[in-house]
Amino acid sequence: MAKKGSKIKISKIKQKSIQGGKRTKGKKIRSHSVVKARRKLIAIRKLKEKNRVLRAHGKAPEHEEATAQDVLDMLDNEELSLIRGADLIRNQYLVSSDIGSKKERKRKKTVEYDTLENHYESKYAKEMEQKKAVRVLLPIKTKGGLQMQTAYEDDYKVVEESSISTQDLSSIKAIKKIPNKEDVSSSEVGKVISTAMLLARRKEKLAEYKMKIGILSASFLEDPENRLRNLDSLLAMLNTNESSVSFIVPKLSAVSLVMIFQDVLPAYAIKHNNQEGVKLKKDTRELRSGESNLLRRYKQFFQKLEKLVGRFLPRRKQNGLSNPEAETKLGHFALDCMCKMLISHPYFNLATNVVNFVIPFLNHRDSTVREIVSRSIKSVFRIDKRGEISYEIVRRINILVRSKLSAKKSGLVRRDVIDALLSLRIKEVDLDKEKVEEMTPKGKMTFEQRNMLSKRMRKKAKDMVQLERELLETAAEENTSKKSHFLTEITKIVFTIYFRVLKTTPNNSILSAVLEGLAKFAHLISIDFFGDLLRVLGELQKTGNLKRRQSILCIATVLAVLDGQGQALTLDPTAFHKSLYTCLTQLKCGRAETDVGVALRCIRLACGRRKIPGPRATAFAKRLAIVSLQLGHHTALASLMELKHILKMHPAAKGLLDSDGSLGSGIYLPELDDPDHCEAQATTLWEMTTLICHYHPWVAEATRQILIPDRVENLPKEVTKKNPEDITKKFDPYETMEFQPELVPPNSVPYKRPKKYSEFIPSTEYFTSVLRQYHEAELKIVVNSKKEDIF
Repeated sequence: MAKKGSKIKISKIKQKSIQGGKRTKGKKIRSHSVVKARRKLIAIRKLKEKNRVLRAHGKAPEHEEATAQDVLDMLDNEELSLIRGADLIRNQYLVSSDIGSKKERKRKKTVEYDTLENHYESKYAKEMEQKKAVRVLLPIKTKGGLQMQTAYEDDYKVVEESSISTQDLSSIKAIKKIPNKEDVSSSEVGKVISTAMLLARRKEKLAEYKMKIGILSASFLEDPENRLRNLDSLLAMLNTNESSVSFIVPKLSAVSLVMIFQDVLPAYAIKHNNQEGVKLKKDTRELRSGESNLLRRYKQFFQKLEKLVGRFLPRRKQNGLSNPEAETKLGHFALDCMCKMLISHPYFNLATNVVNFVIPFLNHRDSTVREIVSRSIKSVFRIDKRGEISYEIVRRINILVRSKLSAKKSGLVRRDVIDALLSLRIKEVDLDKEKVEEMTPKGKMTFEQRNMLSKRMRKKAKDMVQLERELLETAAEENTSKKSHFLTEITKIVFTIYFRVLKTTPNNSILSAVLEGLAKFAHLISIDFFGDLLRVLGELQKTGNLKRRQSILCIATVLAVLDGQGQALTLDPTAFHKSLYTCLTQLKCGRAETDVGVALRCIRLACGRRKIPGPRATAFAKRLAIVSLQLGHHTALASLMELKHILKMHPAAKGLLDSDGSLGSGIYLPELDDPDHCEAQATTLWEMTTLICHYHPWVAEATRQILIPDRVENLPKEVTKKNPEDITKKFDPYETMEFQPELVPPNSVPYKRPKKYSEFIPSTEYFTSVLRQYHEAELKIVVNSKKEDIF
């Protein structure tokens, strides 16, 4: 059986047996007239198409068009019925069907679809008109947060601007005009809407931006090499102009870009040397192209952040006006993003540019800005192991201080600029230890892995380990020489800053920061500057204009210099010892007291072996015991540990433990501020009797160890192995609001109520028999008296 739509092939033998247009099997076939009519119809269709094209170009048709009726007149009734049969209907050859081109039929279909779509749109519009208008009301604040509420209106009245008077506008507080025509459609321009509607519209836009930022970020992280265009969209959001979300969308976009760059950027700096005539592999070219595109977008990100910071955080106050709070917060956020990128990638490209831009904000008038930059710089100092970025920061600070301390700008340097230098890793750096760590190979082979290798592979692995060790030694030597160079340069610049401040503004507020830095890094000062430095500090001490902390820091610097290479100098430190002895009585208990650690450090430097005479050491020990009574438990513990050290280093001070006081002569004068003439040998450490009953167990235990030197130490190693200054910092309860160790409450003994009547019951047989006889005699007397009453 032939397929539908296929031509029927008839052999010549079968054609002869056809009678009346029918096969022998009874199936109808096409006659010659039908075939001719079909061909005629096809020709008519082609002619129509050709004439239509000619008419479109303004030309006359070539031939007259025949119509379908002419074709029908050519056919008989039997043939006409055959054409209209089911077989030809399926093949789409009906005369009554539309005969035209394919484009015309497609055009008819699209017209039908358009009319159907218009029908449904009009139907939906009618339904929406019949519904009541929805009006957004003010939100309600509940425990779960803000809840939006709506209400239906019968007639939604649109109030035009011209129809509202000035009195009506002043009385209506909940209604505002639309501020920006871009935020609303053209049909809403000129309308007046409520604040709740503005909040709802802002919430919707913010949700859309959040969704878009999240999709772009997640899509980029899936395939960073092929989806760099996502970063362009995120960068464009930093400059959004929509007033309703102009201060929130840049923050969301900036924090997303920061997280993306922290994950994607390499730890090394991208450096491409484009040499002419050098052919690269395809993978290398693609890698370089991807790195270049990523670096270009990274640069654009910093440029946009710089514009935001420069716009909202100007370094100079403009015409006495202050920026709004929202703009200031956006500037803080942009600056914080730059600092975070500097912390996460201090060795990547543009790190030096970021340092040059950020450092001047250390001297900004806004305290929040100074705190952001200072915190980031201190973090960079702590994590920097090469010394390169630290050198750039210190060099830039030196330029800033030098420009501010000029003749015209004297006194404009804030303390945050100098305090940032205290976090430098100059004192704690151990180049030899770091060199050993770099020389040690990281990936070592385990015993099981080694046994699984053949003898030849073991020998090869051994040679590779030896080669790797040699390479690491070479790299470690180079790194150590670079670090040593950078540390030397950093030290020179730091002391240049300190000496410049001492020389230009000795009475400035930054003097305390300079003295703290000198006291911390005094052992690194060159011996060539010792004489001038001690002379300047001595003059400052004699003026008497220094505060207590400044005076203690000045003493700490001098004693640190004399403790090291300054021992060769012929300088009598007695005046500094007297000043330190005077400052000890000013220490007190409280959170604001931060000078105890520095004072104890000075005592440790002053009371070393063979540094001071015995009477002076005894005076310091007695004053430490007195001061311990008025300090907190963590500072009292540090003072007692220093007192124990003095008694151990100076045997003459052990006479304070004698209760008779017969070792010295005279009378002790505690109010005298001269340790050499206060006669401390004639007194005793009576303060120990009070400190042994201290509420803190460690303070009581430290007191017992002072009174009984041969006693076994029960204090933990974290107390005995640390110096007094570290004890005051580590066990400070004001930061964590907890005692270390936790205080155990005393055991509570349950109260027993005494018996109401107590009887004495002897335990001997004699007293027991006597007591029995006494009770029997009383019982007989009672019985006889009752009998007499009865009778």
